[in-house]
Amino acid sequence: MTPDQQAAFMKHLTEEHLTPEEVGKVAAQAKVKTVILTHLPATITEDDDYQRFIPEVKEMFSGEVVVTKDLMQF
Repeated sequence: MTPDQQAAFMKHLTEEHLTPEEVGKVAAQAKVKTVILTHLPATITEDDDYQRFIPEVKEMFSGEVVVTKDLMQF
């Protein structure tokens, strides 16, 4: 990406997506039982499992947290 594209992408991420901590806070306020994380940011690691987000969500939320993978069904 060009520097302008990188800046636009970072702006999009920070202004239009929630952080894991924000997800946990919203889930706790909503009193849901389970959080299902989807639409996760691309990384350079092809087999990234995104499990690192679970403890960040759980800082504010005590329920179950599931990280999705393509084609999962619930």
